[in-house]
Amino acid sequence: HLYAVLLNLLFIEDFLLTDPFKCKDFLLYLFFIIIYFICDKTELLGLLHCNEVDQHRHDWLLKTLESYVPPAQLHLLSVTHLDRRSIGSMRPGAYDKVLVDAPCSNDRSWLYTPDTNQGKMWSALEAVRPGGVVVYSTRTMSRAKNQSVVEAMLAFYQGVELLEMEQHLIDSLSDHFCFAHFHPSVGQLVIPQKGKTWGPMYVSRLRRIYKQFKNMVER
Repeated sequence: HLYAVLLNLLFIEDFLLTDPFKCKDFLLYLFFIIIYFICDKTELLGLLHCNEVDQHRHDWLLKTLESYVPPAQLHLLSVTHLDRRSIGSMRPGAYDKVLVDAPCSNDRSWLYTPDTNQGKMWSALEAVRPGGVVVYSTRTMSRAKNQSVVEAMLAFYQGVELLEMEQHLIDSLSDHFCFAHFHPSVGQLVIPQKGKTWGPMYVSRLRRIYKQFKNMVER
């Protein structure tokens, strides 16, 4: 599945996942957790930080993880209930990779605007170390909430670069998903198509280059 694009994010040192319950399928999110903890590369495991803004879902997530994750591994998990836009300033440079699974209108989240998503992306870029990667994902076809958010990050902040998705990975998924193409490319969009049941879903990757961002525009 397309979420396989993101699986490599789990075999790292420190990882932040925002809004896990906004994943297209919560069981798939649990699969991420299981893969993370049964991975043979145990020497690579570090902290998995999950942030859920809704208190009820935060409590549900915590109980679910306590039920499925071996007790000896629970110390590798951190579950918080924070404003996603504050995490970067609270823990600057603390993570190797961050997944921003942004809410959008497809999730009936009408209060989340492109500007709000830009705030979450800025926080994520603050949260990763220099060289760290941020993956931005939505489930909408809205340009304003997809590539425009990524383009704003690239235009406003020096020290951020776009990472192209590996073509061989896209090719391997093309039998199951229909990809749209952008010019210039600032991510990949899976669009709904008859016979292919996934979509829409947008994914883009950015890397933080510098320890300090240069020539920042006022947020």
